[in-house]
Amino acid sequence: MKSFVCCLVSLAMSAALARNLIRDDFIPDNCGGFVGWDATVRGHIRAQVRLLSEASPNGMRAVRVTSEKVYDNTGFEGTYFKTTFPIKLNPDAEYRFSAFVRTKGLTNQSQRVMLFHPSFWLHGPGEIELPADTQGQWTNLQWRGKLDLRGLGEEARVGFYLSGALERDAYVDLAEPTLDGPGPDSLWALRPAPRRITPFEPLLDDLAAEDARMVFYYPGELVEDGEALNLRVTAGEKTVTASFGADHKATAVFGKLPVGPLTLTCELLGSKSGRVSAVNTYRARARDKVVNPTPLKRLNNYVREVFSRPLADGMSSFALAKDTWVYFGFSRPVRGASVSVDGVSDVVRYEPGERAEGMCFLRAGTHEVCVTGAVDANDVVFSVRTVKPILRCGFQLAARRNPNFNGYRYGAEFFDRLGLLRGLNVMEITSHWMNDPVVNRIERELSSRGCELEVGIGDMGAWSPKRLDLEAYWSAFTNNAAYRADRRLSFDENSIEAHAGKRIKMNAAEVWWRAYDAGRSVNVFLDDGAYGLFTNPTYDIPELSAYVNSGDGRGFLYAESYFRAVESRNELDLLVDFLRCQRRTLKETFPLAADRFSYLLCGWMMSGGWTPWYHTDVDMHAMIAEICRVLATDPEFDDNGGLTFSTPACWEEFWRFVSCALIRYYCIEGGTCDFAAMNGFKLFPGHLRNGDFQHGFEHWELEPAEPGAIALGSKPGFGSKWQGRQYPAGYRKRVEKVPGDRFAVLTRSDKAPNRIRQKIVGLEVGRLYQVICSAADLETVELGMERGQTAKAGCRQCKPVNPIVFTAEVKGAETIDDLCQSLTDFLKYGNGLNQTSRVVFRATASEAEVVFSDWRSPANPGAKSGLKTLFNYVMAHPYYVADDAQLEDLKDLHRAAKAMSKSNGKQGERLK
Repeated sequence: MKSFVCCLVSLAMSAALARNLIRDDFIPDNCGGFVGWDATVRGHIRAQVRLLSEASPNGMRAVRVTSEKVYDNTGFEGTYFKTTFPIKLNPDAEYRFSAFVRTKGLTNQSQRVMLFHPSFWLHGPGEIELPADTQGQWTNLQWRGKLDLRGLGEEARVGFYLSGALERDAYVDLAEPTLDGPGPDSLWALRPAPRRITPFEPLLDDLAAEDARMVFYYPGELVEDGEALNLRVTAGEKTVTASFGADHKATAVFGKLPVGPLTLTCELLGSKSGRVSAVNTYRARARDKVVNPTPLKRLNNYVREVFSRPLADGMSSFALAKDTWVYFGFSRPVRGASVSVDGVSDVVRYEPGERAEGMCFLRAGTHEVCVTGAVDANDVVFSVRTVKPILRCGFQLAARRNPNFNGYRYGAEFFDRLGLLRGLNVMEITSHWMNDPVVNRIERELSSRGCELEVGIGDMGAWSPKRLDLEAYWSAFTNNAAYRADRRLSFDENSIEAHAGKRIKMNAAEVWWRAYDAGRSVNVFLDDGAYGLFTNPTYDIPELSAYVNSGDGRGFLYAESYFRAVESRNELDLLVDFLRCQRRTLKETFPLAADRFSYLLCGWMMSGGWTPWYHTDVDMHAMIAEICRVLATDPEFDDNGGLTFSTPACWEEFWRFVSCALIRYYCIEGGTCDFAAMNGFKLFPGHLRNGDFQHGFEHWELEPAEPGAIALGSKPGFGSKWQGRQYPAGYRKRVEKVPGDRFAVLTRSDKAPNRIRQKIVGLEVGRLYQVICSAADLETVELGMERGQTAKAGCRQCKPVNPIVFTAEVKGAETIDDLCQSLTDFLKYGNGLNQTSRVVFRATASEAEVVFSDWRSPANPGAKSGLKTLFNYVMAHPYYVADDAQLEDLKDLHRAAKAMSKSNGKQGERLK
């Protein structure tokens, strides 16, 4: 069984020991890793790094790296442990590297010590061969010389790289890696971040007043200058001391505290000298215990039911054990009926054609709900449920730049008609849209419905100089125009140092603690779910605690779970297994973090943008729906924090399916069934075959206008560099038959159109379906790729050489003309370089036929003879609509959109 391992030695240096690349002798970080190590996986393997029970030759701890392949996939695969910060290097200096290693079974390998580019791409400016098998003995490796820093600048990372077959009993042991340079200035001597004694549980906002106690965590050394370090905490007028255990945790027991806000002052205290070496202060709140909370019926992992009963006038009360969002709704609208909660009226809204429902955020304790005006409504059910935060992010993109509605914007009524504003309790708006009048109008509408609004700050950049200084880093956030008291803040993953370790120049956790001190809720988007398959989260506890405790215990970590398409049911099962493993580790690491961990589902689902939907056999509707079903029903996810959907670049139908239907079903209605199957979606639908021409023209029928006018073409990297497909790691070096790199080429003729057709099979009569494909001008693609340009760069640097003229038609079915589209203006890779086309139709038989042509119409070529058009990415799957009424709304909206796009680019018009 082949496997690849690539491990990077993390840099956690201090000024006192600048040459040692590993500090503190591999202290476990309680997250499945070690302080200063950042574990990430490439491909389909499981890797393990664990402490050895025996010491290295100089008495220091060492680690062993092992791995196993989970399932077969060709190409580069592996695990690497990257540094949190690079070393600053002198290109003219001579360096000496040394390390102790012990290996076994590294047969057929290329083993070496390397330097790596700061952006994590492999680079080999200095290399040492590793022995394949040291026969149980430690070996000291040495290398001396100047480093090849071409392409690196002055910074790099040091790492150990292994490739090839790693058998079951094979391993690499590592200890004491050091790098000697011409002087301390040649290395990045990182000063320690401030020491942090971290509250572990409960939340700082949730101390029990009757029997208050708090567990604290300190990740550093527990013995300093020969004396043990203890904890001393002052809460109000009470001061208590506690000892740290082997797990670096100490429990401060306060007993009874007065209800209300208080200050906790934590000190790291020398047991003999009484010397204080660290002080941290926290705002906290002691709460009355909730007496006899109302028993809640568990509907699924996201939803609990307070009650569901016939609608009638009257007052009801219920007690909540914790702060939560609460949903109120009628089974059907009842004109004149209204609901108030704790004296606040109009909690449930009713507009013609809308559901009668609403949400509000309620604190722990007893609440009263009052129904009035429910006359003759005995057939209506009134439901009250607790629900988790449901966030839709990227609202500015949805409002203006969604490809279906490009060039104009709509107000709240547009979103109402598609159901896009219903069933939400949190919405994110990026900072540069804060003053947009249309967005502000929608903001007001959302606020009036009780929806909480967040502001997305965006990407500061992984290596921004601001990150090297705490004050500059903090100022970059607080000086942002979006920093307003009535908005929560959400930061891109590059604004958090996810694996900071103990000794870097600036620990981002300090920023989150500052936000907490300022009473701000800080949410973090973290690139986690798609790339980190089969790894455990390796966040350190201070960092987890920082975001969990921010904003009175309402901060979230949004895991950007941009799951790539799977190619078998087994792959999907393995992905779900990873999520379970990740969840267990998160709970073990920091119990409260699991309830603040929300999976962010990807909305990048269109070729020509950035899409993990990289091949045509799978239907991502069904894949995302299955993941949501597991998150909602599997006991491993019983304390799910919520669910999130990003909406930057997808067809409007996928947008509605996920954020308006799928999330509603599982996260508001509490459903447990297979939502995909309920709506006719299958993981591998099989309606069309060979949609990327990986098997030539198999299953396709060709009608060339003249001999040779239809041919196969291929271009390595076309799928990834031009169409934006995001492949699994195993595809990187698979040069043949990569989905997207092959395509059909139609050479236009004046005699007749070229046509290529295929049967669409397995259709359900009466159901709506869609056929999607992607086309481009071959000359434009060749010119751009020869210049080394991707389509992303092309939207700034090159223009289409020829127009894209390409049409699709479905025969033997009822075409829904109003919903058929051909789009050339995309959110990310734009300006006419790609064209995606969609034909929506209603099946009138079990089979239909799709026909593609390179003429604009049967009588009009639309472009010059000899022009070469390529196309691929052909797929067919159901088209989701909630009901016939929504279908008619969609027709109206698309007709209005097309008309508006022709009226001199008018913007801001409202639909009547």
